Amino acid sequence: MTGQATPLSDLAGLRAGALRLFQAGVEAADPEKAVARSLRVADASLDIRLDTGGWRTGRWRQVRVASFGKAACTMARAAAPEMRARGRKLAGPT
Repeated sequence: MTGQATPLSDLAGLRAGALRLFQAGVEAADPEKAVARSLRVADASLDIRLDTGGWRTGRWRQVRVASFGKAACTMARAAAPEMRARGRKLAGPT
């Protein structure tokens, strides 16, 4: 830095960029959208997204959903409609 003041037009661009980054972070952390990105139910198959980016597919008789943390209830509720739509029975506070 040369100690010169940043022009206002540069500050506006920096502020707009920071706001876009913040909004992208909030969007990525949305618990309902995270579940939607990580869980697929098709026909009798349940697909779970792995950390590697691939999917684990299976035809399980029972599926148990456990969620932890501040977004636990929101995440569990996000999984419920898709499971119900495919005829899965649910128990618990959904």
